[in-house]
Amino acid sequence: MPFAYAEVLERIRAARSAGRLAHAYLFSGKDPQGLRSLALEVASEVLEGDATGHPDFFPVSPVSKTRRIRVDQIRELVRMLLLAPLRAAYKVAWIAEAERMCVGNAEAANAFLKMLEEPPANVIVLLTTTEPELLLPTILSRCIRVQCKGGQLLPEEEPEWIRQWWESPYTGALRAYHRVSLWSNQWEKVKEEAREMVGEEEAEKEEEASLVERETRRKQRALLSLLEESYWRRAYRERAWEKPQWAEVLGMLRGFEAAHRAMEQGLDPVFAVEAACLLWEEERLLFEKLRSGEKLEAR
Repeated sequence: MPFAYAEVLERIRAARSAGRLAHAYLFSGKDPQGLRSLALEVASEVLEGDATGHPDFFPVSPVSKTRRIRVDQIRELVRMLLLAPLRAAYKVAWIAEAERMCVGNAEAANAFLKMLEEPPANVIVLLTTTEPELLLPTILSRCIRVQCKGGQLLPEEEPEWIRQWWESPYTGALRAYHRVSLWSNQWEKVKEEAREMVGEEEAEKEEEASLVERETRRKQRALLSLLEESYWRRAYRERAWEKPQWAEVLGMLRGFEAAHRAMEQGLDPVFAVEAACLLWEEERLLFEKLRSGEKLEAR
């Protein structure tokens, strides 16, 4: 459920008053300037004073022509956060365009993850992003996620390939392989985008292949998250949990989880999605058989 910026700020204010602030918040939306303003307002609320220039406020943003958040920035941030607050009850870190930690080999993201796993005392971390699906799942799972009005996790108009995914003219195994074909086409585009991005990095030639592979994997995970989010949006819009089809939706989501795990273990992303698509069709068939049986019993 998306919240207006004023609602977010009010909830943060109430949490601070009750002594129930979370360690990490992820604010996502479509408007980067709006997210910037929100982060500064939240930081000021937590610090009980203007965050700009505050000694206990530590903003981090992308640097260099490739707009990366570098690992040395994160390490310096962690070093500062381990020290006691100078003026306020908390220290506040703000990671702007947080998805840029995951560029290249995601070294910055992994360093940041270690801090989230063992958070320093009296530290509040704010992340803002217009592309939350590009963040590592392990980072997402350790943050309170807040979707802000004025921006959604998916564009208002979904990509053409996702529209075709939903409107596949086939059924059963043919539909599964049609969807795999759509995914495969996106996979090829992602590989080319990764090559172009890595080509801008200041890396040695022997590192290039490894960087391309890592960046490709990151973008593929983002594509899968994008597709998964489209399922959730439809389930929410259609109130699927109130309908018999909810079991089928849960089966699809289990397929997404299996695909994520397979990709993390190094399985080819096309094979991972193929397995998930076939699993969905099997569960759909089983679900339809069960429903047919229920109708016969009712007669």
